[in-house]
Amino acid sequence: MYKRWYILCSTVVCFIALSASAISFDDARHLLNRTGFGATPEDIEKLTALSWTEAVDSILSTVTNAPTTDKPYWADEPVGGLSTLRLRALAGMRGADVQLERAAIRRRQEAQRRNRITEMRTWWWNEMIRTRSPMTERMVLFWHNHFTSEISVVNSAELMFQQNQLFRSNALGNFADLVMAATKDAAMIIYLDNNSNVKGNPNENFARELMELFTLGEGHVYTEEDVREAARAFTGWRVNNLNKKFQFEKNLHDFGEKKFIGKTGDFDGDDIVQIILALPRTAEFVTEKMWKYFISEDMDEKAIKSIAKKFRDSKYDMMVLARAILMSDHFRAGANRGNMIKSPVDLVVGACRMFETHPAQSQQISAYGTMLGQNLFQPPDVSGWKSGAYWIDANTLITRHQLSRLVLARPDEAFVKNFENRQKQRRLARLRADRERREIEHLLKGQKSMLEDMMEVGGDDMEISMDSSSGDMDIAVDKALDNQMKPEDQVAMEFKSLKPMDMDTWIKEKGLDGKGRKRLVKTLLPIAPVHGIEDMMMGTDMVASILLDPAFQLK
Repeated sequence: MYKRWYILCSTVVCFIALSASAISFDDARHLLNRTGFGATPEDIEKLTALSWTEAVDSILSTVTNAPTTDKPYWADEPVGGLSTLRLRALAGMRGADVQLERAAIRRRQEAQRRNRITEMRTWWWNEMIRTRSPMTERMVLFWHNHFTSEISVVNSAELMFQQNQLFRSNALGNFADLVMAATKDAAMIIYLDNNSNVKGNPNENFARELMELFTLGEGHVYTEEDVREAARAFTGWRVNNLNKKFQFEKNLHDFGEKKFIGKTGDFDGDDIVQIILALPRTAEFVTEKMWKYFISEDMDEKAIKSIAKKFRDSKYDMMVLARAILMSDHFRAGANRGNMIKSPVDLVVGACRMFETHPAQSQQISAYGTMLGQNLFQPPDVSGWKSGAYWIDANTLITRHQLSRLVLARPDEAFVKNFENRQKQRRLARLRADRERREIEHLLKGQKSMLEDMMEVGGDDMEISMDSSSGDMDIAVDKALDNQMKPEDQVAMEFKSLKPMDMDTWIKEKGLDGKGRKRLVKTLLPIAPVHGIEDMMMGTDMVASILLDPAFQLK
């Protein structure tokens, strides 16, 4: 009898312990929406089988250093694209025709630059929507707003993409390594004017932002004299005009003695970074920013100092910091749920991920991110985007409601068709680039080019065209590369399994109709709806009511 009673009690205790360890639907939703962008009912349900610790670890384990979607075909090309190599290949040639060709290449290069900036933005929106690791893109966005650069200043899609990938490669890596890499990032050097930082005439922009925005925070530890001395240490840190990569030019560097935050020596930029990283304030500053990003604008100094110490003791392991933030009682607290206003990225990407929108519709919706004030790769200034009430005013609220209505609508068939055609054109462009790359390689290796052959035959009066959209090129591209599917067939296959999802179908497939109505509200809202949901409301009408509720603007 005693034995059976003991077994029964043990079973009950184990059951209670298991139940207590599993997180609730609300917990799972909160965790997924703060570490990503919008969570489907299935995503939330999966986490409810785990304890909080297991749920946090499962999210952090997905962090990767590579994107989920194919990066732009030109991402690994030199700045200015293959046109840069073609101009280099023509460098030793003379004649009026060559001059005309150079001018034509430069015109195409400028149009290409504008197109690539647009493509890059579209690509990142799509990556955030389609990624298998939302926490990765959440951190890439964090670093983009921390180590700020503006495409209008850098003026190169290639360099901004390289910076974006730097943030992805170090999403939750080592902060010390990331700071060091950021100080040698070409886009950063151009943006903060360090190309003009030379011995005898130091430019302080780079050094100032390193301390004020990247490591210590405005008004902490450093003085104006420290800014001047740090600027001297970074003299000669430049971007090579030809290959657009970092280089150290000794003849432009100030090798004199510097005094920086209580230390004296012949410091260079690396030394300055190491001195800053040795300061306790650096770990506290980064912890404060992560706290505001994941928990609340209101900070608990004692808790932040405790987490910052763990972070510093780990030698700036961002995984340690992220885990400490997510495991904290403050992150889990009810008071810190629904206490943040969604940024445009949160709103747009969250809606597309939550409702699993068609790629064409996702692209249509992502345009609202810019309309709402968050134009990717173009923060408003060096301090980046603000948060909270900054995102909401009378005009943006109207636009946010328009976005909600767009989410509910089926994508326009004509827009879907145009989207597919644009995808085909991108495939064709990739193939053209592969062909052109091989041609340029021959040119640069010193083999006789098509251009030289034509000049030998026709002389200076021969009209020359190397337009990659010529008829012969199109025929070659249409045949595609050996053993590859035609671009139009590739796109057709990609879209074959995709279908525009109407809201009523989505609700039924997710089991959110009937008795699942409460779960629908909990999936879409972080707190109880402000206006309430009518009991008789069904399907699309119910979702529309939820999306237009003020609580939907919160996370």
